[in-house]
Amino acid sequence: GVAYLDHNFYDATLNARVGDEFNLPFIHIPLYAYIESGGGYNLSKSEVIAQAFSGATLKIPITQNQTLTIGGAVGTISDYSGNIYAAAISYTFKW
Repeated sequence: GVAYLDHNFYDATLNARVGDEFNLPFIHIPLYAYIESGGGYNLSKSEVIAQAFSGATLKIPITQNQTLTIGGAVGTISDYSGNIYAAAISYTFKW
């Protein structure tokens, strides 16, 4: 996907991801944990980059038609110094 970080747009759509989904004990909420790596492109600087991340997403069912998804990841991008910490939240409603 496309990300905006430190005044730069990155596209890392093509990368390899390996992960697994399992239910958390006692609360039975699905957790998807993954690692991914691959190439990308810095759209602001017109440069090819490499990136690697590990993360998890938690899908919390609110009702039969509504889901709240919370995710987080930590990783590196070749043209950015230091670790990158990312988080996202989404709400899904099915008709």
